[in-house]
Amino acid sequence: MDNDFLDDKWKQWKQTLENDLKTHKSPYLKDEMYRFKHSSRNDLNKNIGNKETTIAFIQKMSFNDNEIEELEMSATISVEKTTTTEEIRKDKKINPHHVVSKEHTPESPVPSKTLNVLQEEELRKSIFDEIRRGEYNVEIAPSDLVDFGGQKAFDMTHQLFIMQEGTVLLLFDGSKDLDEPLPEYPGKNITSADILMHWVNSVTTYCTDDSGLQRIQFVATHSDRYKGNFEKRRKELVMQLTTRFKKHEIGSHLLFDNLIFIDARNKDDKEIDRLKDQLVQLAFSQSSWGKKMPLIWVPLEKQIVDLKLRGTSILRMEEIEKLNRLNEDLMMDDEKLKFFLRTQHAIGKLIFFDQDELADFVIIEPSVLVNALRSFVTDEMFFPSENYHILKILQQDGMLKTTDLMKLWNQDEFQYIFQNQEYKDFLVKILLHLDVLVKPKIDYRDVNFLPEYYIVPCMIQTRLDNDYIEKYLNTNKSICMAYVLKVQMVPPCILFRLIASAVGIWPLKVYQGRKMIFQDIATFVFDETNEFSIIMQGGKIVVYFTNSNSIKEIQSPKVASVQECLTIAIISITEFYQLHSRSIDDLDNTRFDNLFELKHGAACKIPCFVNREEELQFPKAGLWKCQHGQIHEVDYLWYWDSKKAMADISPTVLTKKPPADLLRKVSFAVGIDGAKLGLNLGIESSVIEKMVIGNRYNIFEKTQKILDYWEMLCYSVTVKHLVDALNNVGGRGLETIVEYYR
Repeated sequence: MDNDFLDDKWKQWKQTLENDLKTHKSPYLKDEMYRFKHSSRNDLNKNIGNKETTIAFIQKMSFNDNEIEELEMSATISVEKTTTTEEIRKDKKINPHHVVSKEHTPESPVPSKTLNVLQEEELRKSIFDEIRRGEYNVEIAPSDLVDFGGQKAFDMTHQLFIMQEGTVLLLFDGSKDLDEPLPEYPGKNITSADILMHWVNSVTTYCTDDSGLQRIQFVATHSDRYKGNFEKRRKELVMQLTTRFKKHEIGSHLLFDNLIFIDARNKDDKEIDRLKDQLVQLAFSQSSWGKKMPLIWVPLEKQIVDLKLRGTSILRMEEIEKLNRLNEDLMMDDEKLKFFLRTQHAIGKLIFFDQDELADFVIIEPSVLVNALRSFVTDEMFFPSENYHILKILQQDGMLKTTDLMKLWNQDEFQYIFQNQEYKDFLVKILLHLDVLVKPKIDYRDVNFLPEYYIVPCMIQTRLDNDYIEKYLNTNKSICMAYVLKVQMVPPCILFRLIASAVGIWPLKVYQGRKMIFQDIATFVFDETNEFSIIMQGGKIVVYFTNSNSIKEIQSPKVASVQECLTIAIISITEFYQLHSRSIDDLDNTRFDNLFELKHGAACKIPCFVNREEELQFPKAGLWKCQHGQIHEVDYLWYWDSKKAMADISPTVLTKKPPADLLRKVSFAVGIDGAKLGLNLGIESSVIEKMVIGNRYNIFEKTQKILDYWEMLCYSVTVKHLVDALNNVGGRGLETIVEYYR
């Protein structure tokens, strides 16, 4: 932000911008609009053959090199979020070709450091005067395009960028019938129709307001193979799409009646022009089009746009605040500034998380996060060959060493993003927040662990290949419950994020020499004889709680604590996606739909479950007959209920101070979670650090000292405080309290 950065090149830019603002004309913008209108197909043709995956935000309605490569695949998903960022007054009859183009490529020069493009008094004054006179009008409507591949690897990442108000392009190979098995999936009988249906369901999972649903535009490729019978083939594809999707619950939002059928290799293909025009028309139909934005937003919005044009990707919050202060009477107070940033985040113009350390930075170029993700969350065909060993470990165990992550981020194509270690650390924190990366819980008995690595659940491709399910997930050793989601399709990202949440709390079980985390199941250690597994089965996420000896040794408080932690996690996950798929007008709505129902059941070969209303009618000591004709004890259904689990402790006991012998027993049960427990009990981290690191006692004695310190803090410590803290760290020790007071 210092004037030291105003080099000769910057001075030339500044002078050009000053002149442009005075005349309302910009040769740069005119050149860009002319290039988009007349030459985008040439750019397209020129880039054919690029083998890289670039998941990029681009501000033009045309194809980039990755889209060409993806046309060779069975399906591609693109999300176009059309917004009115700088709008004060906008004519809906705007020329559809007036679009500013800005795209990072690996060949782009490394961006300059942050520059305040409105720092000069005269420059800022020219814009402010226009605003105050009501003459500031925007004739250019930026449109952001997020380009994703249709491969399974992108299931996790695409959900992070789906917005309720936007347009989605689904590209598929028009040379193949929709029900024709695809060669990319040998032996699996997967068709284009299957993949298209998957993405339609996935895109609309959290968009509950029908009026704000995305429009999904289907685009067929490979029209060059039907030069003699183009229209006939188009009609055949429309008929096939109609048969498959005519009864879909959002059928009115699926656009294929006048199917766009492109030849991406032909620079003169008129269908690409028709696609661009269609996107513009769809932009006009969005509810956000023409929406008036607060006048006070304009200066800061303009500053951010200009910084992006000059290559700046990330700003510190203090730099945003400094830019805001320069805007005189159009400066926003802290509350309005935060709302501005949240709104810009909601419409996809920038990325801002108003949470703890994440609020220290603002990503003003969202492609930074997309590229940080695609450096390791990508399909095998796009992974750099020289780092292939990293991919194999990811696919096998989901493990990504911190050194390997830095190695991927140090590749030349990412240098413009990760300009310094501070930015890398910030992006790691965001990926941890989004559960893409997760720091694993380490079992203190595991002497071979490598502490410096992350788990990436969404990249694991190995399926369970041992006898664990047959041996343990049965009625002799396990009980089960299920989260039944009230959506047409359960996006895999929910399972990935739920597993990620559990990985951060409980250690993974090691069975037959390897950690129990696979594409279809993850198993966690609760204590020496108890564990639990998370599995996706159809439209349900099933959780099994297992005792290695017998179902009769399962203790209710342990089961209930697992349920409570996982339920809190899945509520947080579904609320995150609901919030990020809302319309602008609904950002301050604090109400979320409950997208799942919790059912308790029995671990038959195919697990069976009881409706909650039916369960409440069972006598606690009775029996119930499942759909398979087997008899089960009702009591086990209640084990999952945390309120029932603590019912044996009277309210009077919960208000009492825990005795020393109880704290001693709890310290043995808590084990490696002593430090976390201390933080949840309100002990300062510096005190805990001295106890845990500064002294050499065994792990149980450390926890004992933490609990003793807490007990002496004040006279108001209670059993209830201890119970709540134990719930927050995974539930170990709750059964000790129940048994103590029983």
